Amino acid sequence: GGAPDAEFAGAQADLDAVLAAQPGWGQALVTRGMLHNNAARWRHRRGQDAEESFRAAIADYDGAAAQAPEDGSILVRRANARNNWGAWLKDTGRSPVEHYLAGLADLEKAVARAPNDPDAWSRTGDVCLNLGTWRQLKGEAAADLYERGAAAYGKALERAPRSYPAWFRRGWLR
Repeated sequence: GGAPDAEFAGAQADLDAVLAAQPGWGQALVTRGMLHNNAARWRHRRGQDAEESFRAAIADYDGAAAQAPEDGSILVRRANARNNWGAWLKDTGRSPVEHYLAGLADLEKAVARAPNDPDAWSRTGDVCLNLGTWRQLKGEAAADLYERGAAAYGKALERAPRSYPAWFRRGWLR
């Protein structure tokens, strides 16, 4: 497929218009955050600078979280964006640790708010896997993160037994 830049720009213009008419609308902020995260991931896969898109995603999720502080799903989405940002930083030779740790903090809050959310548990496993891989690449101990990640995937599977990504990634960590 071709470059989705025009689609990203069009969707952002629509969401900007919605937010101009209804400032601070949480669902629009979440949706625009998802758009920015997807744009950043697309840029990452093509070796392009993704930082501006990641910053925009986090800012939108921050705004949405301020509107609905008890909604753990917003924290899960923000943690996912932080995890993706960390992966981009790692791939560009920079430390992702700050973003991975911030993602884990978001996920701890999300799990506390919604302990039965399999996505929160699965994303916790994802961040532990990525942070553990980074530490291992740097010659640091990572077993604790891999164990924590495998346990998180186990919790996800207790709640969603058909989650292929959780099965696959938990198996990878074992």
